[in-house]
Amino acid sequence: GGGAVISPALQRSLNVQEGETVIISMDFIAEEAAELRFEVPAKLNQVWAQTAGALKLDRYLNATFDGTLLFAGDLRTISVNGQWWDVRVLECKSTQPRPGGKSSEGEGPDPPRLVTTSTKVVANFAGDSSES
Repeated sequence: GGGAVISPALQRSLNVQEGETVIISMDFIAEEAAELRFEVPAKLNQVWAQTAGALKLDRYLNATFDGTLLFAGDLRTISVNGQWWDVRVLECKSTQPRPGGKSSEGEGPDPPRLVTTSTKVVANFAGDSSES
């Protein structure tokens, strides 16, 4: 059979070496994220108030990650007014209930969730109990 060459970046992302077999399937359908909670640096709270005016940080995060697959625990870097900030995904709830209504504890890692414009995004500031 034939094959295809994949880029070094994709090889790293898939954690495969040259010569290994990778199967690409067209039937993957991501679950939409109903709610997404980020932990952002507390200093970003101050910077955001000074630079963004009335724009809410949660809306900015939603627009930034719209169309992205995220896992709980992911660490992502965003740019705000030319400054880089690390944000952590604390929770990424699905719109679909788990089979039997059970929690995912002990059932392995949750699959990634797709962020959409309808995903509720909440920013929690590290070292601060308030939300944006």
